[in-house]
Amino acid sequence: KDVTTLIKVPGMYPNSQIVVPETVTCIDQYAFSHNKNVVEVTLPENAIQINKNAFNGCENLKKINLERAKTIGEQAFEGCKALDDVTLSCETISQSAFSGCYNLKNVTLNNTVEICDYAFNACAIQSIEFPASLHMIGASAFNSCKFESITIPKTVIKVGRSAFGN
Repeated sequence: KDVTTLIKVPGMYPNSQIVVPETVTCIDQYAFSHNKNVVEVTLPENAIQINKNAFNGCENLKKINLERAKTIGEQAFEGCKALDDVTLSCETISQSAFSGCYNLKNVTLNNTVEICDYAFNACAIQSIEFPASLHMIGASAFNSCKFESITIPKTVIKVGRSAFGN
């Protein structure tokens, strides 16, 4: 049967590499949450929705292809400590989506309009190129990141409190 929503991957699922079937269009909330074994996830080529807390606490998750993700929910990747590189094409990066991803150094944003509060709080990002589509950077969005320099496009109309604070 064609499944469109991946509801749950058991926390002790033994495989470290997971390929999500092409029929899946939604990763449900808490689907992979706190799975300590998952290291790599291959998402389908079609547009996909990643709900809140979907990968929260997957501390060994190092690689996931997010280029086709159309939505990334709140705290979707919070605490994914091994994640070090993401490319995003979604319009909104939800609150605390990547908060606490301590090794996240490389972030590429394409077509992003809104970066919500605490989205990349406590990450290791040193530099980032914001797209011309960006309009809003939320409060503490990049708090505790180690930027060497930042260029904010003229299209940004709101920068929240402590967006780049330490």
